[in-house]
Amino acid sequence: MNLTSKKFLLICLFTLLFITTVFAQQDDDDEYVPNEKVEQEIQKESENEPLLSKDDEPAPINYNSPLNFFKVFKLENPMVEICLFSVLAVYLIVFYIGKIKNEKIAKEWLISTYKIWKENFAELGIDDASTLVRDGNHEFWYYATGRKHCQSVFTRVKLCPRQDIILTVRNFFKPTTDKIVMEAVLNKNESDDFVFALMDRKMEGEIKKGRYDLKNFPRRYKGNNAPNPIDYTVVTDAFDFASRLFDNTYVKHALQLSLGELDNPVCKSNNPWIESIIITDQPTTEPDIDKILSEEPPLPPNKTLTITARIPSNFDKKNDDMEAIVVELTELIIRIIDFIGEHGKVDNDTRNKLKKSRDQAKAAITHKIEEKNKEELSKKKLEQKRARANEIKNMSPEKQRKYEEKIRKQELKKSLKKKARKGKVIV
Repeated sequence: MNLTSKKFLLICLFTLLFITTVFAQQDDDDEYVPNEKVEQEIQKESENEPLLSKDDEPAPINYNSPLNFFKVFKLENPMVEICLFSVLAVYLIVFYIGKIKNEKIAKEWLISTYKIWKENFAELGIDDASTLVRDGNHEFWYYATGRKHCQSVFTRVKLCPRQDIILTVRNFFKPTTDKIVMEAVLNKNESDDFVFALMDRKMEGEIKKGRYDLKNFPRRYKGNNAPNPIDYTVVTDAFDFASRLFDNTYVKHALQLSLGELDNPVCKSNNPWIESIIITDQPTTEPDIDKILSEEPPLPPNKTLTITARIPSNFDKKNDDMEAIVVELTELIIRIIDFIGEHGKVDNDTRNKLKKSRDQAKAAITHKIEEKNKEELSKKKLEQKRARANEIKNMSPEKQRKYEEKIRKQELKKSLKKKARKGKVIV
């Protein structure tokens, strides 16, 4: 049971405790009994009650024991118990069904695409385990390496949190989709350094949010062969590469599938199936000056290709049309990896512009580092000055007088040296 499940169970238990306590208090407060009457009743009971030997005396209740805890707070309202245990039963049923469904979708994805990975990569999985690795109840990942034009491909299958009843209910009002995120680490020397992004227009703001690379380097691409701007936004700082990419037959076909323009009936709904295609040589987050200056500075960013695509939400009951979509979207990353490796060089004019923009970015970071160093130095000097002032403050009057006399002599000596230099310059 994960952390969310435990939290929900605790909430239910505390709710039960609160409700039963309130009911108990209401029952106790129904009739007011004066103190005198209470004392009389106690006296009568003590007179009528036989004395108990030490062996017959009841043992004190251990309130730290869970069993005794529930003996003290008895559940006296059956409706509350029924409602609570019904909620717990529904929660457990949803958890189990959602978990099983997510596992089935992830496994069916791997079964459908395994042939692609097997034919294109020398090594699948980690430690000779060519299976999906679970990362929580609704995320799985898959790793492949050993192929030309790239170092590795890391695929994350991100599914709806069907095992969580609260998020499942929220999904009715704010729908989420099942998706795969495939990230390839490209070989650096086979292509030039540039940034390219094709994004679902409706998700452009969400995708670009907090992205250092997409906010600082590319410009909007409006070539004749670009996808319809109603559907997709394209930004890049290598226009000639973008033009060649959109002329590629396989990329054209994949975009048509994504937008539901093919005969496949499944692709006509829930489109676009491709959320984004991003190629970048820059860090996704703004460089942290403190980390750069730390003892363990971050490594230079990898050149990556990342494709985020949706998969059918009922893929656990897949048919041929669903499988065709998933297979083509998975093959897309292989095709683009090869395209970048073979056609990722840009013309000289574009290359010069790319170099200039990256030099400017490096200069901006260098300037921030210098400013940070100056700030640290000024802080250090200020701390030293304060420490010296406190030291002088604690001196005796005689020592303070001698110290001030020493400082005046040093300042006089400095001023005489400056005047001497000026006199030499005049002569």
